[in-house]
Amino acid sequence: MKIGIVLGTKDATPFEFYIEVDSNQSLQVDDIIVTTSEYPRFGRVTFYGIVDQVISRLEGLETNEQARFHSQGLFDANLTYYCHVVVTRTLAEDGTSPKVPPRPGSDVRLADIEETKLALYFDKMEKKKIPCGLLSNNTPAYLDLDFLLGIKGGHVNISGKSGVATKTSYATFLLYSYFSSLKEVMEAYPELGSVNTHAIIFNVKGEDLLFLDKPNTKLSEKDRKMYEAMGLPAKPFGNVRFYAPPRPKRGQFETILPNTESRIEGVNTFAWTIREMVENDLLWYLFSPKELSDTSQLYLAIRMATKWLNEEMREGLVFHSLRGVIQALEEQIDKIMDRVAVGTRDAFMRRLYRAEQEIGSLIVPEVLPFEEVESYSIDWRKAQVNVVDIHRLSDRAKYFTVGAILKSIVAEKENTGMPWPLVFIVLDELNKYAPISGDSPIADIILDIAERGRSLGIILIGAQQTASEVTHRVVSNASIRVCGNMDASEAEHSVYGYLGSLNKKRVQYLTPGQMFVYQPDVPQTVLVQFPMPAWATKYQESIDTGYIEEEFMVSELDIMREIEKDSDKEKK
Repeated sequence: MKIGIVLGTKDATPFEFYIEVDSNQSLQVDDIIVTTSEYPRFGRVTFYGIVDQVISRLEGLETNEQARFHSQGLFDANLTYYCHVVVTRTLAEDGTSPKVPPRPGSDVRLADIEETKLALYFDKMEKKKIPCGLLSNNTPAYLDLDFLLGIKGGHVNISGKSGVATKTSYATFLLYSYFSSLKEVMEAYPELGSVNTHAIIFNVKGEDLLFLDKPNTKLSEKDRKMYEAMGLPAKPFGNVRFYAPPRPKRGQFETILPNTESRIEGVNTFAWTIREMVENDLLWYLFSPKELSDTSQLYLAIRMATKWLNEEMREGLVFHSLRGVIQALEEQIDKIMDRVAVGTRDAFMRRLYRAEQEIGSLIVPEVLPFEEVESYSIDWRKAQVNVVDIHRLSDRAKYFTVGAILKSIVAEKENTGMPWPLVFIVLDELNKYAPISGDSPIADIILDIAERGRSLGIILIGAQQTASEVTHRVVSNASIRVCGNMDASEAEHSVYGYLGSLNKKRVQYLTPGQMFVYQPDVPQTVLVQFPMPAWATKYQESIDTGYIEEEFMVSELDIMREIEKDSDKEKK
């Protein structure tokens, strides 16, 4: 259906033009349009574009007073309604893309479903795509998997304000879309295998992500229809394991339990032994980036302490706690660090004692007196999706946990030498772990993943409120960029150049569930709407939460008594 014509009073180029909208029609920003023109050399040429600006004005008036008289019926004027269009694609009948402008006066119409696919190059993606939201015409938008899985590029970077249905919600939605489309993905990429894709999601705020396997009972009919329009089932994640740190201040003979409140059942505890920490060279992550930047000699002290601990443990020395390690180092400090300045030794020990206060609960004995030997490591291969809850940890403990897990994954991938199985890493607050200035071991490993992770089969889905505060090399290596609601002043930074000048102004008006998505194969950033999660994001939305109201919370002592009762019954 005709909605207007190519405007003849403004320049039309191969890259942009204007539409005069018919008086009985209307267009809005983000509408996708089609027009055709005849050229002697190329024949019939079709132009596809996205409306990025809508303007109305009264023609023939020179002053605001005349406009007021017009509204009172005392002055004649013509109301014009026109739009600016960014050309996304040009196609001739022979399949070429001639760089010519549409002819003024050519009829313009709204794109249908098939024309939308052509306008945004979705036809070029063939089966190698997954839904990433809905466009303004309620048709699915897609991500090119070649630029997600590391074939032509890799990684996703998401920016936006916290709590406005942006970063984590969209990251989990992309994972859900991917895993829900796994059958089609396997056909396009047979090397993936049937279950050879995994994800590790670091839960940094609240306990929202501890319910990915529970259906959202508050899901609206509108959201269900959005899932249906994208060809996705409105269901929770199917294969999930949850991990949480140990509860702090436990006694020597107390059971190690996960430090969670809203969910108890089905949550595993993660921790490290001293041997794992030393042999895997994790002593670095006990120190914050700021502490490491205070003195260059601190690196030498850490290296020498790690070397000494390795030698002593090979000789049979056993440590049961981080405090025991610190005391042993303090007793032998002169021997271990004879080449380190006294001031640096003192600084090293002070920081270790501070680290023990914040991270000590993450370190467990190799053999516990009240249970059989149990592994508290995070085995990401055991589940499709692994949620690691770190929101209750201090910043130092978060650095240690994130750094230790990422280091082990990179080391494992390097040892196998194979990119498969693929593993997604979802990490919010990138500005804390890879800031724009300063070096640290955790920033180095995130940068390593960003620059060569796709060759190892590690895909980073990183997020932050302000991409301008993240090191440029991490953000620039993300093939797919996503932006939700944010301050217009933040959007003016060069890192958001993919948005374009008009969209930089629009970001402050985006509503929950709206995201700008950029990918290399599509020349224009597009706005998509994604539905609310089909999985519960808090215990109130879950059918079976395993939640116990706070005033009735069972103490660890009560749990121990129940365990002892069960044990006595088994003996009888």
